[in-house]
Amino acid sequence: MDCAIIFQRCTCWKSFKLVSQILCVNSRKKVSSMATDSGSFDHSAGRQKLVEHFNAIRNNMSATKKRKLLKEGKRERLANSVLQFKVISTGYNNSCKSVILQTEFLSYMFNCGDGILRQCGDNNGSWTKLEHIFVTQMSYKNLAGTLELSMGLADPSSISHLNIHGLGSLACLIDCPARTFGKGAVKSLVQQPANQSYKDRALIAEPVRLSDQTNPSSDAMAACAFKLTFPAPKRKVNTKNLMKYCVKPGPWLKQLIDTNGSVEVSGKTITADMVLDEQRKSQSALVIDCPSVNHLPGLSEHRDRLSKISEGDSFVDLIIHMSPDHVIHHPKYQEFVSLFPSSTVQIMLLESKEVVNLNYAWDQQVHLNLIEPNMFPHLYPKPDISAGKSVTEKTQTEVVDGTDSQEQGDSSPEIERDGGVYIARPGLQYNLVKGQMVTRYCRHKSTVESGLEYFSDSQREEVLAAIASRQTYTDNNARDYPIVTMLGTGAAMSSRTRNTAGILVELSKDNFALLDCGYGVLSQLTSLYGRDRSEHILRNLKQIFISHGHADHHGGLLAVLCARKAAYESPPPQLHIILPGKLRKWCQHLGRNFDNCMDNVRMLGCDQLCKDSQVIESYKLSNVELKQTFADIQVASLETVRVQHAYGLQSFGICIRHSDYKLVYSGDTMPCDRLVEAAMHADLLIHEATFADSFIKDAEMKTHCTTSQALDVAKRSQAKFTLLTHFSTRHPRMAGYSVELHKAENVGIAFDNMILRPKDLPNTTLSSLHDILRLMYPLHVTAQSERSRTIANKREQGMDPLEIIKSINESVELEQSLVKKRKLRPEEVDAADGPSQSDSQPHESVG
Repeated sequence: MDCAIIFQRCTCWKSFKLVSQILCVNSRKKVSSMATDSGSFDHSAGRQKLVEHFNAIRNNMSATKKRKLLKEGKRERLANSVLQFKVISTGYNNSCKSVILQTEFLSYMFNCGDGILRQCGDNNGSWTKLEHIFVTQMSYKNLAGTLELSMGLADPSSISHLNIHGLGSLACLIDCPARTFGKGAVKSLVQQPANQSYKDRALIAEPVRLSDQTNPSSDAMAACAFKLTFPAPKRKVNTKNLMKYCVKPGPWLKQLIDTNGSVEVSGKTITADMVLDEQRKSQSALVIDCPSVNHLPGLSEHRDRLSKISEGDSFVDLIIHMSPDHVIHHPKYQEFVSLFPSSTVQIMLLESKEVVNLNYAWDQQVHLNLIEPNMFPHLYPKPDISAGKSVTEKTQTEVVDGTDSQEQGDSSPEIERDGGVYIARPGLQYNLVKGQMVTRYCRHKSTVESGLEYFSDSQREEVLAAIASRQTYTDNNARDYPIVTMLGTGAAMSSRTRNTAGILVELSKDNFALLDCGYGVLSQLTSLYGRDRSEHILRNLKQIFISHGHADHHGGLLAVLCARKAAYESPPPQLHIILPGKLRKWCQHLGRNFDNCMDNVRMLGCDQLCKDSQVIESYKLSNVELKQTFADIQVASLETVRVQHAYGLQSFGICIRHSDYKLVYSGDTMPCDRLVEAAMHADLLIHEATFADSFIKDAEMKTHCTTSQALDVAKRSQAKFTLLTHFSTRHPRMAGYSVELHKAENVGIAFDNMILRPKDLPNTTLSSLHDILRLMYPLHVTAQSERSRTIANKREQGMDPLEIIKSINESVELEQSLVKKRKLRPEEVDAADGPSQSDSQPHESVG
């Protein structure tokens, strides 16, 4: 590296001094070499020292270095200037009740449910400093997101492993096959001793066992409450008081801080109260989850231990109730709640409380509902269409001491309470040090008005005019089934507007099939259909197809199976799961250890239903077995197709025939001739289009398709209609635009929470939606359109691939110029529109 360039990039005095010395030596060397030819000096050691110094600065950021010293005990106790509790999810819509505690350098999570990364990204819950997960009960609902989170923390310099605290054994989770979740993901999970208090320089976490009275000795059935104690920091020196008493600072100050007593200085007796700030008291919090009424006797047994900091001391400062609603309303639990004085802040997470878990997804559904109400129904909780209410998001700050309150925003209502208890919403934050609470809330009004409030005043008339002039096509003679519901249209990582892969197909009345099941699919299903309807769907689920072993396609499978079992009072009927052979061990391994969710589940390998000549004939199902299987899942025929994705990993598409309708789903794949042959004359082809055409190198490296490649497959297979899905986080609002896609009349683009009936397919084409989407989301749509047109013009000119790559760089500059020219809303500034994760995730690597 050129020393002059390094000189300009110096960030500290030490670096400046080191670079100056090397520049001086280099100048002397140059003069010496000009004066004589008698050899040269060797300064490689000095240059190496400089390189090592800058590498240390780059790899060991200040916060990371402080966290490392903090854990090793080489740093004084953390001052706890930040103790921020953030509610990630309250349990509504089949989500897991989850809270994050953020300190200045470390973060701690309580319960880690399915789809945790998307919930954290939407509710401002940073996971970059997370190293500890405290689990209140060893159920899969509380642990489903641990593997997803370990992959989200892919930077090896951020953490070495995730520590899981709780009762019960996690061997089944830690020992599961790591290949299905990405290299090193499972190895980063470490279970800490269950019955021991955890202590670091920031807090002391004491577990309190709440046994199930039906089986008191079982760790798997027991629950665990965590009492957190935050030691008071050492007192700081008050410089004004030093001047007041005319004493000079010296080594005696450290002795005074350590002993908190008195010392003799220049013949004067100086006490700690004279020259030090006031002593801050230690603070405490309690996180409690009582899963059932059988655990309630533990509250009475450990009442003093739970309620007070120590024996005979004051009550805890904060309680977070994560118990189920039916337990919270029990008289014994209410007696425990009333035990605490008004000075103790109590926050309840109620799963029955209607709240918006994912604000970005809920808002986008409101916008799309303006275009096609039947295709994009409102998510739960449904908007309140009563007059006089408005949809606005404000932030309210309240100092919880009974005397002072400060509000930000116009006429913000008070934080919702039930007596002296605060009712939590996702995004609620409480600063224990300042006694300050901030909550986000959303009040609903009519559908049209709620959608218009997102747009600026100048856009409203344009959006309404475009919607009014839009032509729709409805074939009233079309069949009623199948009904396709897109539960997830994202790629490797979910974003704020797209979940990971999941497609629900209702082949006939009450005959459901699930094609891929990524993280968060269960929550998506409940948000779209509501709890009652989603339970009905789970009870009538006949088959689940998993295309390959990447976690964004099967990470939510066990969560769906656990919810399906809970929806039945009696043993559930048989369910068929079609998946690659290597995933079978993973399902059986975890299913036997969590909730016994594999009861009456029949697993079929994708190879057993594949007509590929490479598959051993003896491994395939016989004709008799095939007919019986087709009868059980109520289809005319079903066939899996080998596709090309992730070298060395088995990947499949699927072709389903029901009555005279043919539906084909590609899974993840590059352009594949076998899929073209299987999808020939299909009524509906659902094909992945992960990248825009400008990212063709990424598509080749990660074995995915670009938009134009997916269109070519659709054209060669002569499919009657093609629906594109599985979009990269680079394209959060809509698919990768291309001129060919805009002209196609039988190709549609998918959105999350889209319900498609055969008669509605023509209304999903880009030509039908582009003008309105361009007005709604100008940054995303316009930039992609201009980029695609630039590349298409270059191709028509016969330009070679190298020149086309240069045009891609020009289109990137165009995107940046659009951002500068137009004043964007806060929602549009983040081009990824989701957690800042790249598409190059561990489970998307090849080989």
